[in-house]
Amino acid sequence: VFSGDNDVVDFAWQAYIEGLLGLPAGTGPFVRFHRGLRNVTAGIDLAKSMFPRAGRILVAGSSAGGVGASAFAPFLARMAYGNNKKLMVFNDAGPVAINLADSGAIAARAADWQFGQFYPASCTACSDMGQGTELIKWRLANDSTIREAFYSTDFDLTNRFFLKLLPPYIDFFLGGLIYRNLIIDEHGVINAMFPDRYKRFIRALTFSHTALQNPNFYESADGVPLYEWLGDFLVPRPSWVDIVEQLPAPP
Repeated sequence: VFSGDNDVVDFAWQAYIEGLLGLPAGTGPFVRFHRGLRNVTAGIDLAKSMFPRAGRILVAGSSAGGVGASAFAPFLARMAYGNNKKLMVFNDAGPVAINLADSGAIAARAADWQFGQFYPASCTACSDMGQGTELIKWRLANDSTIREAFYSTDFDLTNRFFLKLLPPYIDFFLGGLIYRNLIIDEHGVINAMFPDRYKRFIRALTFSHTALQNPNFYESADGVPLYEWLGDFLVPRPSWVDIVEQLPAPP
């Protein structure tokens, strides 16, 4: 629900803007209305109506949906169900961490999506021009029972495309190393701060994107299949551990 697939184009509004600017039909600036927050709010409202007494809640999303699931969706779930429910978050390949060198794209997203307005006032480190991982730290510090899991491959081609960590912007392998270090470092800080409630599952030297509802769900890191790791997360079991695969040694 946080992906571009939910952009809603109002052609009447588009024609109005073009007329207002004195432009020929079909030549004006593309106007988009992002419905992601509305959609996920409606989804959680529906879940509450269907399962009003749920004791355990899992919020999950893939790719951009993973960013949404680990950003504002948990707050909506708490608003609907209250603070006494067992709330879990699974972020499937939503990097959250960004390439700060790409300042133009960061500013464009901040202006287009306007997500900065939803940051808690007490999250003084939160900024729509900075790392989104600050919001996760704030939530874990202020919600003592929430638990969160993060999955990614270290050379994820899709995320590297959006972060401009692929040619022609940068050498292919160097971009992969930068992305790997970015997600390991940013999410590693969260794990270090909250080792019992935030853990990573990062596969090494792998280029695929997302795992839910595709064969990557059955792939392993350090010999542990992802589906088993997630099962341990949900219970939870002591075998739910932080896994970051090391790069293979050069020949």
